[in-house]
Amino acid sequence: MRTTKQLLSLALGTAAYAEPTRITTADDTCFDIFEIELPVKDFRGLPPHWTVFVLQPEKANKREWRPDRVISEATGLIGRFADEGPILIVSDTSTVHLGDEFDRDPKSVFSVDAPNLPSKAEATTNTRFSPFVLALQRKGLARLNFLETFMPYIKGKPALGWKFYGRNRELKKLIDTDENYMIVAGRRLGKTSLMLETERSLKERGEDVFYVNVQQRTKANEVAGDLLRALSPKDANYAIRHGEALGDRPLSIALKRLASAKRRTTLLIDELGNVIVKSPADDWSFVGLLRSYSQSGNLRVIISCFQEVFIKQQEEFEGPLVNFANVLRLPIFTDTEVSEAFLSPFEFWMNLQPVERRELRSLVGSVVGGHPYFLQYFCSQLFEKMGEEGSGGLMENAKKLVRADLVKCFESPQEEVFYHHGGSTLFSYVFLTRCKEADDTGKESLINTVIDDDWLEKLLVREGFSSTLASRRNILEGLEICGLSASVDGARSRQRISTPIVYLYVKRVEAPIEKYLEKLKRDVRAEAISWGLGDL
Repeated sequence: MRTTKQLLSLALGTAAYAEPTRITTADDTCFDIFEIELPVKDFRGLPPHWTVFVLQPEKANKREWRPDRVISEATGLIGRFADEGPILIVSDTSTVHLGDEFDRDPKSVFSVDAPNLPSKAEATTNTRFSPFVLALQRKGLARLNFLETFMPYIKGKPALGWKFYGRNRELKKLIDTDENYMIVAGRRLGKTSLMLETERSLKERGEDVFYVNVQQRTKANEVAGDLLRALSPKDANYAIRHGEALGDRPLSIALKRLASAKRRTTLLIDELGNVIVKSPADDWSFVGLLRSYSQSGNLRVIISCFQEVFIKQQEEFEGPLVNFANVLRLPIFTDTEVSEAFLSPFEFWMNLQPVERRELRSLVGSVVGGHPYFLQYFCSQLFEKMGEEGSGGLMENAKKLVRADLVKCFESPQEEVFYHHGGSTLFSYVFLTRCKEADDTGKESLINTVIDDDWLEKLLVREGFSSTLASRRNILEGLEICGLSASVDGARSRQRISTPIVYLYVKRVEAPIEKYLEKLKRDVRAEAISWGLGDL
């Protein structure tokens, strides 16, 4: 007789599997019930927590346990555990076929029967072809009443745990090194998701970590108060009781205590750069405290800021963030990360042929691009569409979303990333002008279109502006940091269009696009000086 651990390994297609946690049930049941956590590295895109029913052959094969009675008991247990998350039933007896009953059930219940379990010699170590994944594909998304249980994408919110895609290199740096980091990115490129996933991962290791979001703060003293309340509520309460400001002195005491502790403490401060911009220069002393206590001892600091703040700090040599920490840029997703975020979850639910994978990757890469926020919305709506009865194939629905439903699908991320928070009218004008040129000629795809220093200089001259190499470098770097382009070389003097969906959306909504570009051109002059541009 095979043990529960052996059965789970055969069902899941992974030999290295943690010991499941048994749930106590009545003695007369013919099921052993366990809680398991799917290994995220193998099953990213599926909720990790599952309840597993393992049918006991020695009881199920007895006369009094007829197949209909086993199914009746399973139905009762499903009702009892349905609120705990999805359920997997594994049967190691040929007398009861649970899949025949529960594959049609709209609840989040999946069955692996004995005929579908391989022998040890035949077992696969590729989880994508495991009996468990085949059970998911047999049922499919359209048969589920609780599609939200399996939704791997959260529109407009930070992604954590099994819903966190990409950024593995950046996450490893933040977790495995003792250095301070400044995470730099445009809006909605995943700064908060990365910081929260860092917090979760470090806590999972048993480390001390504190996350503080100061985006809505406008004064340094407010930030100091937030930090103090997070790091040492006792010191914060003492300061309040004695009428002290929650400023440098109490914060210094708390930071000193953490720096001298025996084990590492990580302090994550989200959108600190936002406060630096809003507060006066003589109000930056708390940043000096962070710098001082995080450069020695066991305290380190990870902060984040928008791209505008970072670019400004590069030019202001006395700014508080200069040489504060190693700079960690968050670019758009790589092709590998796009495939991981887009294809990986869907392949648990449908068997995609190699040609389908290639066509889907090409469609998403050439139209949507690698901006994680646009991908989040696209994938979320595609997942919902595939959960509708008679929805059609994955490629068919993907094409519909980027063609017929383009405006509806991408309206929210376009408003958030481009229209309201594009970073600069100049960025918008440069980006759209280069896209339109490529679109008009039809000689190259948008995703392969390059914006380089030579082209940018000619554009600025055409519009009546003088520029320096440094000012053009800032513009090119700004396009990259806000997610509209990706660096082609290490020098960042050549940028490739990375988010073609932005241009395709504007082209559809602002038709004729020439009028929209004229409007942007008029507005560019108002901010030219801030980018180091002069009149010819």
